[in-house]
Amino acid sequence: MGWTHDGAEDHEGYVTCVLADGRGTSASTGGGVLLMREPPEQIELDRQAGWEIRPADPGNANSRLYVVAPWDAVVAWQSACDCGWHGRSIKTTPESEGESYFGQPCPEIVENALMEDWSAHVRPMIATQEIAELWREARELDLRLAAAVQKQRQAGISWAKIGQAAGGMTAQGAQQRWGTSSIDVERVLRAGGVVPHDIRPQLPEHRGDDSA
Repeated sequence: MGWTHDGAEDHEGYVTCVLADGRGTSASTGGGVLLMREPPEQIELDRQAGWEIRPADPGNANSRLYVVAPWDAVVAWQSACDCGWHGRSIKTTPESEGESYFGQPCPEIVENALMEDWSAHVRPMIATQEIAELWREARELDLRLAAAVQKQRQAGISWAKIGQAAGGMTAQGAQQRWGTSSIDVERVLRAGGVVPHDIRPQLPEHRGDDSA
């Protein structure tokens, strides 16, 4: 089960089990970790190493094969995110004094430490989520306001009255702002003032760039 956080819905964190040869996976089973996309030559090497090879679909002779690496093949656990981010790793057997977790699933104390790393990774996105949501609401409101102006213009309302309703703008100011319609505004107008889903402003993708 992965980690999620309100305000960072596009990101899901998890623990990756790292093997001695550098391979990693977040999937596990009772007997160890599952490697589900190994090429045939690697599967054969793993078979020779004595690791279990099992079909993904036991009833299908052409089923993809899974490799089950035993827990004692795991040398470290690493925090990761489905956006591609990877955090620190914690060895199953520490180099200095400390408890060894060799040959067992990731213990809760290690998972909690790695989850904290992932939480630090998504924290900037959570902090700016309110700004992003307000930006989207403002963009939608702009479309609805422009559509409302076009509706009143079609009903014969003057630019002077529209400007007055819009915070006391001059007729010239109102015309300069809303005098030219757009395809999106026309669609909102036809939809009765509702912004269709396919033209709703999208939140900008956050790639975790924390530079100033």
